[in-house]
Amino acid sequence: MRLRSLWGVLLVCSLAFGCAEDADFDADMESEDEAQDLETGEQALLFDSDGDGVLDLWDNCPNDFNRNQLDSDGDNHGNVCDCSPFNANIYPNAPEVCDGVDNDCDGVVDEWLKVYQYRDADGDGFGNPFRRAFACPGTPYYATRGGDCDDNNGNTYPGAAEVCDNIDNDCDGSIDEGLNCGW
Repeated sequence: MRLRSLWGVLLVCSLAFGCAEDADFDADMESEDEAQDLETGEQALLFDSDGDGVLDLWDNCPNDFNRNQLDSDGDNHGNVCDCSPFNANIYPNAPEVCDGVDNDCDGVVDEWLKVYQYRDADGDGFGNPFRRAFACPGTPYYATRGGDCDDNNGNTYPGAAEVCDNIDNDCDGSIDEGLNCGW
């Protein structure tokens, strides 16, 4: 009960007077690490890092001055520190998705998600080794494996069955090898 009353006093003190840093509870502490909740042993977040009058514990942008705590998209990140304040799927430290958007607000789009792929015009799972792109996995008309010797024919690719058709079906440089085609 004593702790709950202390939180109320601190909140009122912080919001109304900006006095959280001057309260008696932290007068003897050298750092935030020393501010321990005596009842639970967890660190008490009784600081206002950005000086906006809202304690870090309740501040939706603890490192950015944001007194009104406006959060237009309801993602628990204030408009001040949210790079897309009207999209709840985009916010600081959100999971990055390979979609051409900076989902985690770090200034980089699709980091660590794109891979080198090969243009696969015929959809056989093997792409043209000379038409490479850095793209998201699953990009239409691209494959993660190259080596297609005829990217306009879905029946020719590395490892395909060789058939009597006067074409190098398996992309090994030989035509109709091992077959008796009767030519």
